[in-house]
Amino acid sequence: MLRHYFIKFSSTTINRLASYRCLSSEGCCKVQRQKPTSLADERPDLNFDYLLDSENLQEIEQNIKNRKGIGNIRKIHEIWNSIESFKHNSDQSSTEFSMNEYKDLWRELYDEALLIPNKSDPEVPIGDESHTKIVTENPGPQLKAEKPKTAEDIVKGWRAMSYPRRSAGSRSYTLIGPTANLQTALFSFAKDIVREKGFEEIEVSDILPKKITQGCGVNVRTDAASHAMQYEVTDFPKMCLSGTAEMGIADKLANRTFKESELPKLFLAESRCFRPEISKSASEAMCIM
Repeated sequence: MLRHYFIKFSSTTINRLASYRCLSSEGCCKVQRQKPTSLADERPDLNFDYLLDSENLQEIEQNIKNRKGIGNIRKIHEIWNSIESFKHNSDQSSTEFSMNEYKDLWRELYDEALLIPNKSDPEVPIGDESHTKIVTENPGPQLKAEKPKTAEDIVKGWRAMSYPRRSAGSRSYTLIGPTANLQTALFSFAKDIVREKGFEEIEVSDILPKKITQGCGVNVRTDAASHAMQYEVTDFPKMCLSGTAEMGIADKLANRTFKESELPKLFLAESRCFRPEISKSASEAMCIM
């Protein structure tokens, strides 16, 4: 599901948007319009009436705190105040500079607004695992006494798995013969069950535009203290590897409209998940995912 709010603007916001478009159109014959390179460039439909309402500050800040602390709603308000108080220089020699400065403010507004997490459902548990609601357990309590075997333990005597660390990294593995057949069988079994429930299978790409993954919630900003969230394609800076099949589905459904009579639409896709994640659990880091 793409990460954005539905559009809802007040008359003041619409006037500012009109002013922005008018200013951006100046000199359009001299400079070719740049193609969108990120989600912010496409000006997604964000609920700025909600985000810019000072009465919602505390609610938004609390939601940010509950959801990993990413986003700064007060900075968005500061940028919006700068846009509202922006004065265009009447000097013709400064027109281009004024236009670029104004465009930068709008881009920064969208960049920051896209970091604000979606609203949380009131029934969503907040806090650590002690606050979670257990729906079902697998295996059940009667089997918990037995220590479950990992996939590596089960196939250890098969000689059907290798770890090509030199060529593919320390956390890589290769399935050979029976383990590869077992993986294929498990995929087929799972997909057959899901298809019976009315899901439509579609093919998705392993390489996607960054604006799609960002729309799915991937934070493209990284600093020295954080590790990368996705693999980038060296020769194509606007592209990246897909982190999950849902991203490929989002790419397939982008800009499509469905009739209410067609809903709900159920989709199934199979893909590789390329994630440069670092697990905090030693057992999880070593197991087959």
